[in-house]
Amino acid sequence: MRKGKYKQLFMIFVLGNVIPLAFSLFQPNYDPKLFLAIFNIIMMFVIFYYIIRDITGRL
Repeated sequence: MRKGKYKQLFMIFVLGNVIPLAFSLFQPNYDPKLFLAIFNIIMMFVIFYYIIRDITGRL
């Protein structure tokens, strides 16, 4: 896999974590914990899938 794809995944991961935290600064009743937990689990599986696909080269 090209290096650019990992850069793209990392930027999605960073923005997906920063935007809800920034939103919680403006909305006092907003709790981003549930969204962050679900988002991070999904992104973890996506990133591991691409890493394993790179290592094996056949998935």
